[in-house]
Amino acid sequence: MAGTRLLSGAMEMARNELTLARRNSTKVVLIVTGSRPTKLAATYSAARHLRRAADKLMFAAVNSNEQALQEYASWGSKPAEENVLNLGGFDNLNTLDTVNNLVTSICEDVGKA
Repeated sequence: MAGTRLLSGAMEMARNELTLARRNSTKVVLIVTGSRPTKLAATYSAARHLRRAADKLMFAAVNSNEQALQEYASWGSKPAEENVLNLGGFDNLNTLDTVNNLVTSICEDVGKA
C-alpha cells in the first residue's frame, strides 16, 4: 500500500506509549503529517481516544491543504489555533524557526521564559 497514510494506527501506537509515561507528567503528542489519512472514520475514533489519554494532542501539518487542516483542527486539542501548526513544506522542518515554534508550542514553560 505505497503512498497511504494509516494515521489511525500511528495514533493508537502513541496512545499505547502514553501508558508508559510517569503519572504526574504532562502528556503531549505531536503528530507530524503530510497528507490526509487513508481511513477517516478510524482516524476520528483514534484521535478521540488519544485526546482522552493525552493532555495535549497537536498536529504539525506539512504540505497540507485547507481541508486537511480543518480535519486536524477537529481531531486535535482545543483551541485549534494553538494545536495545529501549518509548517508549509518539508524543507521547513529543518529550520531553527520551526524547531523553536514546535518546542514553545509543546512546552508551555519554555514559551514563558
